[in-house]
Amino acid sequence: GHIFCPPLQAQELNCRVKITHSQVQGTNTSVFETLEAALNEFMNNRTWTDLQFERDERIECSMTINVKQYKEETNYFQCDMLFQSLRPVFNSSYNSTVFSMRDNSFDFTYKEYDPLEFNETNINDNLTALMAYYAYLFIGLDLDTFSPKGGTEVLRRVETIVSNAQNMAEGGWRAFDDNRNRHAIINDYMETSIE
Repeated sequence: GHIFCPPLQAQELNCRVKITHSQVQGTNTSVFETLEAALNEFMNNRTWTDLQFERDERIECSMTINVKQYKEETNYFQCDMLFQSLRPVFNSSYNSTVFSMRDNSFDFTYKEYDPLEFNETNINDNLTALMAYYAYLFIGLDLDTFSPKGGTEVLRRVETIVSNAQNMAEGGWRAFDDNRNRHAIINDYMETSIE
């Protein structure tokens, strides 16, 4: 039988995920390489929205995840993460940074070769929740730079992730964790863009 493939929707992101682990001593490093490959695939091979992006319209961004501590016996990673989204400068070969941000409580559990699965309504894995949060944030903020409130619908997905991640053991999701956390960022942004 023939397999009919739907027309390919181009993915929205062209995201380079890099994991640095120089602070972690004496660990088997293959887990970091496996994770880096899995996260690149997770960010770039998913179709996050139903918008049509041409290949050359993909949002250029980068995430550098710096592993501060890794507990092999519990698969627990304590990290910080720096992300940047870039925009090609018209008629030139270089990019300008649209925004960059650091997340100091980028902590998660990951066992090597575990599949990365994300379900927006039932969030039970902090790593994929974090990645999805930033994927939608990248896309939503990028759309907002093209047209006012252009990204609102996508940014509502970010709000949904935040509210569905309230029970996660890891920090950064709740309003009172600290004032620059993921809850505050999307909250402040949505409030200012509605005015």
